[in-house]
Amino acid sequence: FHDSFNSIDDVPVARAATKWICPNTGQTYILYVNQGLWFGPSMDHSLINPNQIRAFGIPVSEDPCCRLRFFGIEHPDLKLPFTSEGSTSYFDSRRPSAADLENPAF
Repeated sequence: FHDSFNSIDDVPVARAATKWICPNTGQTYILYVNQGLWFGPSMDHSLINPNQIRAFGIPVSEDPCCRLRFFGIEHPDLKLPFTSEGSTSYFDSRRPSAADLENPAF
């Protein structure tokens, strides 16, 4: 998950946000991650633990082979679909702007 194959010491834990735009509606959502690992500019992507999502009572399925459940995050107000590449499940998101954080849609 990180370009360095060495262990990384003293990784801070942070409350962070990521911006996701629904491809069907164009609606912007701000997703907050509590107790996430913060790698700063050394990584070009975010790591979100599906077990943390489940711990907050939000159904998530990261198994692309399971046809019995929605492949992604199923919040009561939002269905966020995942994509898969090999054994990696993900969704595209980006860093929110200051304006996005001041006026979040979700």
